[in-house]
Amino acid sequence: MARLEVQPQALTLGYPDVQELHLAWEPEAALDPAGGTPTVFVHLLDRRGRIVRTYDHLFPRPWQEGTPVAYDVKVFQSGLVSPLPPGSYTLSLGLYDNRNGRRWPLDVAAPDLKRHEYRVAQVQVPAKRRGPRFSFAGPWLPSEPGGSRQVLARRWLDGPGVLRVQGLSGAGSLWLVIKIPAGDGPGEKLVFDSPANTPSVVVSASCSGGMETGISGAGSREIEIPADATPADGRCEIHLRPNFHLRRVGIPGARSIALENVAWIPAGAGATPDESAVPDEPGSPTAPALP
Repeated sequence: MARLEVQPQALTLGYPDVQELHLAWEPEAALDPAGGTPTVFVHLLDRRGRIVRTYDHLFPRPWQEGTPVAYDVKVFQSGLVSPLPPGSYTLSLGLYDNRNGRRWPLDVAAPDLKRHEYRVAQVQVPAKRRGPRFSFAGPWLPSEPGGSRQVLARRWLDGPGVLRVQGLSGAGSLWLVIKIPAGDGPGEKLVFDSPANTPSVVVSASCSGGMETGISGAGSREIEIPADATPADGRCEIHLRPNFHLRRVGIPGARSIALENVAWIPAGAGATPDESAVPDEPGSPTAPALP
């Protein structure tokens, strides 16, 4: 179906870090027009081949034979959950129909089930934690399951709140995924704190030189906050100010936005592993070779 180049083919994924994977596609055959928009699945596999994280996403442009498409995918360990065990992992990748889940083989010459998923990169998770630490201040609700291997946990906020960051060192950016609810579920209603009719949140950070940004509209949104004014003590406060509350019939309390992922993008994300990578443990199986 396509030629695909993935770079880098080896990377280190610390906690709670983000690394970027560059995908360069060259579609060589047309997909079934009734299949809808193809979804790219990216799986992080442990040594036994079990899926421990996913980074799935819609193919970003219409699939057209002969039209190259290149973009970056974030591979991350969220600071909302415990870190992965140190060791060797494999990234695998493929395409599937987002309506019925049917996978397309990338290699039309070998369209069997074994060719619907391709190992594209090796990942080393180091034992030593190098990234920042996160804590919460204000009316944050307890952590709850996220419901997938892509959003393992989420933390809802009821009103203005603060995400505190400690241990910042070196250049990089803080990465947040924030969910704004639509408020259209059974018994749900959005109540606005000001004359407005669109749910939104204003985000500001003490380590970004006074940067302030706003996002609006229902859905999950990504925000990158450059840490270009990191104080000497390595601390930063991220303030989140939503303009609404979500009320639910028969359920006490309220909620506004949810933090679905938070991590640190170190400068030079996507580089190959360095000497801090964890070697294979003696007697452990080696990771499968890349095809």
